[in-house]
Amino acid sequence: MSRPEQKKLKELGIFRCFMNLLGVDWTGQFQQPDPPDPDVTVARYDGLLGIEITGIHDHSENQPTDEGEQRELLAKTMQLYEAAGDPPVTVAVNWNDSHKITKRERPRLAQALMRLVAHNLPSGSEPAQLNLREQVELPLLSLRVHRAPTNERGYWGASRAAFPRICDPAEVQRAIDKKAGKVSGYRAGCTEVWVLVVANHGDPSTWCTEPESLAVHEFTGPFERAYFMQVPGSLVGLNLPRGS
Repeated sequence: MSRPEQKKLKELGIFRCFMNLLGVDWTGQFQQPDPPDPDVTVARYDGLLGIEITGIHDHSENQPTDEGEQRELLAKTMQLYEAAGDPPVTVAVNWNDSHKITKRERPRLAQALMRLVAHNLPSGSEPAQLNLREQVELPLLSLRVHRAPTNERGYWGASRAAFPRICDPAEVQRAIDKKAGKVSGYRAGCTEVWVLVVANHGDPSTWCTEPESLAVHEFTGPFERAYFMQVPGSLVGLNLPRGS
């Protein structure tokens, strides 16, 4: 799977989570166009809605240095799992950062992780949760497996064992600013453009919790609406005055 395909698959999982938390079902109405269009477009009765997705990242020195290898290992494992024809699942892994991953051992680890997931498929809606702290083969502390709807692809991501940091409003504003310059180019085709700032969407550097001040802080940007979402279960509408 190419990097653009991986990006679209990840954004699809994020967008489906967003729809669920927002309480809407735009199935059959949304598309994922290629650049320079928005990440997601939704055909609504009042026109085309464009949605830009941007993530929170911790760039401090406290982050593990091998997130890239962790991400590639998950992508390879998911590819093997889907090729085997097993039922779609959503997988959350908790990395053991003391176990460094190398490119050379990635195929072996992907095979082992694929077998572990396939052998622990939950039979119902309750997830399978595995404590892996005593094993040494895989660079994992724990693993959670959920059944996904049969007509959807699964979503594989990472979590963090430590208490996540607090994401301050200034960091969210910087994420909004990263996408602000694209909005003028979308106006010809979109009646509205929203921005979705996402945390907890994959690598450990994306993990944080929102402070209570986030919902009342006044943000700025050219978007009609702005949201802050923690995958998989929290959505906050941000205060973004029109014309800001």
